[in-house]
Amino acid sequence: ESFLVQFGFVIFLLAGYLFVREAHDRSLFRQTIVFTVFLISIYGIFQYLFGDPVSKTIVGRVKSLLGDPNALGAFLILSIPLILVELKQYFQKLRGFWMAGCLFLAIIALFLSFSRSAWVGFLFGLIPWLVQSFIRYRQKAIRKLNYTLIILVLTIIITGFLTSQICTHFQPQQHKDYELDSRVSSITQGNDSGRALIWSAAWKSFKAAPIVGYGIGSFQVSFHRFQSVTALRFWGPDRDLRQVHNETLHYLATQGILGLFSYFGLLFSLFLGAKFSGLFGGKISFEKTALWSAIFGYLCYVQLNYPLIHHSFLFWIDLGILLGMAKPPAKPLALYSKNNRLLLTGIILLSLWSFFCINIFRADLHYYKAFNTTRFHRYEQPFSNYRKAILLTPWNFHYRYRYGISLYRAALWESKHQHPKLTAQYLKMAQITLLNLTKKNPDRYESLFLLGQVNMQIGNFKNAILEYRQALRLYPLNYKIDYSLAKALWLLGYRTESIKVFQAGLALNPSYMKEMLTQEKTTFSIRY
Repeated sequence: ESFLVQFGFVIFLLAGYLFVREAHDRSLFRQTIVFTVFLISIYGIFQYLFGDPVSKTIVGRVKSLLGDPNALGAFLILSIPLILVELKQYFQKLRGFWMAGCLFLAIIALFLSFSRSAWVGFLFGLIPWLVQSFIRYRQKAIRKLNYTLIILVLTIIITGFLTSQICTHFQPQQHKDYELDSRVSSITQGNDSGRALIWSAAWKSFKAAPIVGYGIGSFQVSFHRFQSVTALRFWGPDRDLRQVHNETLHYLATQGILGLFSYFGLLFSLFLGAKFSGLFGGKISFEKTALWSAIFGYLCYVQLNYPLIHHSFLFWIDLGILLGMAKPPAKPLALYSKNNRLLLTGIILLSLWSFFCINIFRADLHYYKAFNTTRFHRYEQPFSNYRKAILLTPWNFHYRYRYGISLYRAALWESKHQHPKLTAQYLKMAQITLLNLTKKNPDRYESLFLLGQVNMQIGNFKNAILEYRQALRLYPLNYKIDYSLAKALWLLGYRTESIKVFQAGLALNPSYMKEMLTQEKTTFSIRY
């Protein structure tokens, strides 16, 4: 899925290169972004002050219509430089008030997102502006209008920051999950929501396989295998972690030095194509400076957060526009009309990409329908939706695993209500599903652990013990597996070995082990 999305961004890059070329087209593109920023910011501020009208909940961070505060921050650091271009263009006209107002709202929303990575990206995005201002100052090329514009922008930024703090002040105390001083102090004191623990696990994963990385794509498997005991206690064993919260470390951990070089090689070649060296040469336009500002800000952002690939389309469009401004072909569309093979190849690739993306979208819809309806304990339709999602994306581990969980929970529900035939049917279906899943994904502990749970319900303790031990080899710090293995060994009569396994889990998380032992004292009464 990540590959398909990145392939889609190549299309965005080409769209920016081919179609957003003339000054009029670029202005229309920027004005569209400005209007989008206005809608997102005004809704986000309303959401923060009065609660989310969709979910009917109070929010502690502005996420607006993008669904995630960090996604909002990434979008704003890519959009604010484009607003500055429009503000300069219409500075002495009535439309300049509209641009200044949108910039003001964007600054408020940026600070109320409480995304530290977005704040850092925004600050580093100012570097191209500072460099160009310094060069123009030394060349005595800054006019009175430029000074006025700089003062106005700084005033808007400061006023937007102060307004965001006033909005925070009016937030009820019980809903203040985030405040400026706590977010800043968490960075200075190193208490950064476990990011240091994630980066430590990523570095260990990279050292285990430095050339090609420890696993393509998801970081979750690497995190489970290389996290420390401290990280386990902080996150818990079931933490779903697919990203490293650092783009460079993510490539090193999952794809090694080769993956990192290929990624940065692509970016650097594009930067050279966009005449990267001209950024510090003093002959660059205000518009190009804005595009470089957005690109630098985003690249700094992804060094402190996960890349949010679904929201970085603006990054690739900006880069495509820069390439078009640096190396414009005379008639870009004529190149394709003369070469039928190239046109046909492009249409085929675009059709294949669209087909796969539509199937992924359809699979997501079926999955969410199934996930949201299983809690009503009417299983025929949800199970049908799970199977449709699996059929559309047969490579997806998550869908098959969630289907196995739903079958297992359905069996427990029917067993509780004394329906032995349905219980046996669902357990058998879960067993077959999980056996196939473990064969295709032998390095995933989740399916092995769940298969052990299913065999425990069936009464096949020996197979359950084998599966628990295999899962424990993949994830030796998982105290939940320790407890289940100790219970299975105890029920088979291996008391000494059961006590040893239980004590290993007790050393990792004593409160969980004691709590589970208290809940199941009728079937499992171990003395440790």
